[in-house]
Amino acid sequence: MKQLSKRAEKYLSGLFRDMKWCCDKDNAVKYMESNSIPVSKPVVRYQVDYSGYDLVVKGDEDETFYMRLFSRDAMSKGKFIEVFESDGGIMIDCGYHQTAQYNFLINENGEIIAESGKDSFVLHSSAEAMIESYAFLNSIPDDFHKFNRYCEVLDKDNLFAYLFRRNFRLDRASEDKYHSYFTHGNVIVCCSIVWTNEKKYILSFYGNDEKSYTQLCEDLIKNGLCR
Repeated sequence: MKQLSKRAEKYLSGLFRDMKWCCDKDNAVKYMESNSIPVSKPVVRYQVDYSGYDLVVKGDEDETFYMRLFSRDAMSKGKFIEVFESDGGIMIDCGYHQTAQYNFLINENGEIIAESGKDSFVLHSSAEAMIESYAFLNSIPDDFHKFNRYCEVLDKDNLFAYLFRRNFRLDRASEDKYHSYFTHGNVIVCCSIVWTNEKKYILSFYGNDEKSYTQLCEDLIKNGLCR
């Protein structure tokens, strides 16, 4: 289990939580067992510790994610839990996004899955990883803005090595297989999974120095690391 960083704990403590969407461990387990659903620790933890939270990024309401698993109303009425099969396991709806038209599910391993049509892919390795990602984005300085440019990553390993050589610091707390955040001076580089089945990654950028950002993009493209 990935432990939340102090930054993420502080972030969570300041969020709204709809208590109609959470319960204690015993009730979560009983409800899953009554629906003949395998009781996995990550799913129970999602329900007990996180369900009901609204994950927000300051200044960007469109990025809000609503963590919702089992409602108290559904549990008290013994409502049927709809499950979806995937690779021999099961997935359950776990919330929704303010703007992204995807279905969001959690599997028995705790991975957060996004689905839309034929596309189905892991978005975060765990609920904790998703919270860490939101906590990082919410901590970006107020005088930074998101630049209107995305680059497709061509060589992820060499890209990371190049950024390290350029003295960028990887934010370890928010890192997982699907999201990595690098900081250096007035520029933040975000490497994220593309929201399709293609298993590709893209870069997005934050900062307050247009010149530094532009030069970095040109260098990455010149060195064949992205396009």
